[in-house]
Amino acid sequence: MPLFTHCIVRGAHAEHAASTLHSGHRVIVLGQLRPPSPAFRGGQKGKTAELGVVEVALSLR
Repeated sequence: MPLFTHCIVRGAHAEHAASTLHSGHRVIVLGQLRPPSPAFRGGQKGKTAELGVVEVALSLR
């Protein structure tokens, strides 16, 4: 069963990420995972969890 994760970024981190990162960029995020809840995406059953982001970094890979 897939796990869908919503990453929540707030404040200055969010502004900086929005102005620096673009669609398709690989990123690394650190934060606190909140408990998963049932979710449906495109008719597919799964779980969804939220990650309260503390740091965001562009992956150089």
